[in-house]
Amino acid sequence: MAAPLMLASCSNSEEPATPSYEFGDFEGIMLNVPYKVSTNTRADETTTLAITEDEAKISSLTVFAYDQADGKKNDPAILANFTSTDFEDGKLSDTDYKQLPVVLPAGTYHIYVVANITADMLNIENCNYATITESDLQDANIKEMTQITTIGDKGLPMSCNYNVVKPSASGNPFADGNVTITKKKTTAVYADLTYAVAKVRYTILNGANSTLKMAEETPVKLNNYATEVGLMTGIQSIDNEKLANADLSGAYYAYPEDASDMEKVNLDKLATLGADAAKWAYQGLVYVPERLFDSNTTNPTQMAFKFSDSQYDANAIQTIGKANGNDGVKRGVYYDVLGYLSSKDLTLKVKVKEWQYHKYTFDLGDDLEADNNSDSQD
Repeated sequence: MAAPLMLASCSNSEEPATPSYEFGDFEGIMLNVPYKVSTNTRADETTTLAITEDEAKISSLTVFAYDQADGKKNDPAILANFTSTDFEDGKLSDTDYKQLPVVLPAGTYHIYVVANITADMLNIENCNYATITESDLQDANIKEMTQITTIGDKGLPMSCNYNVVKPSASGNPFADGNVTITKKKTTAVYADLTYAVAKVRYTILNGANSTLKMAEETPVKLNNYATEVGLMTGIQSIDNEKLANADLSGAYYAYPEDASDMEKVNLDKLATLGADAAKWAYQGLVYVPERLFDSNTTNPTQMAFKFSDSQYDANAIQTIGKANGNDGVKRGVYYDVLGYLSSKDLTLKVKVKEWQYHKYTFDLGDDLEADNNSDSQD
């Protein structure tokens, strides 16, 4: 089912919405935005990680089509803008692919997609999507990533670089990112949206013999997180990176029935058990901007936990991502930090999972391109 389209030229004026299109009725691309989420962890642990209502929020989605013809590679993009009204209830559904029609003249293009990211959020002075070039879009950073404990009205930032995929069972990208539009044909394109942040949940479980509790003041801190992140996937580093620290919080939940074996506690259901004055299970959540470390990183992104009892205070540190090597906090990844308190000792570990709209497991059929009977655009 097609959605209404706003097609923008390279100007600051907003053009009225055009009529809806069905696949094959127009010359251009039918952009397919995936809805469902599948999560693969280790080979012996496969789970489905459902995104929350807020994480599925879409307030805006912009498609950039850059003409790759000689003499046009430095031109601004042809834009297609969509808003929350183009999505059911202002969010991505969990049942199907959303089809978004983008009318384009015949030619070869690089296609980029961003969601919940407006031009004023980028680190480009007086940035305007109608005039930004492809190279500037690739190099742009999302600035002032400070609202990490709440999603906000716009929703979480997501993007897909020009490696959009073509309709094939393997889900391979178009060669060199080149999407070719044939005269009087509609071409199907699938955009793999990825969050620009990582999701980090932290849970501390108190053992039966533990006297430690989370400290009353600043029980959890996030240290050395990036306040700027690359707009597109594949950005390896940010020059002169800006780091910040944040105080985090959480809530205590009731004692679950399977708590005798902490490894089997269903951490996803703790919040459904209600509050607990005995302070058995402490849990919180934060969204951390991508920050890739290298071998010279001496200040990795870390979480600091503070505990106390009637006798003394204790602290524990957990690095998010790897502290050494070309690794770090990665976009579209779910870090599940789990701590066990036993007597006066704390053991911390991190489970790493994928967290993004799924990567194309579908039955494609034969309609990879469709003719239309209208005249092609000049």
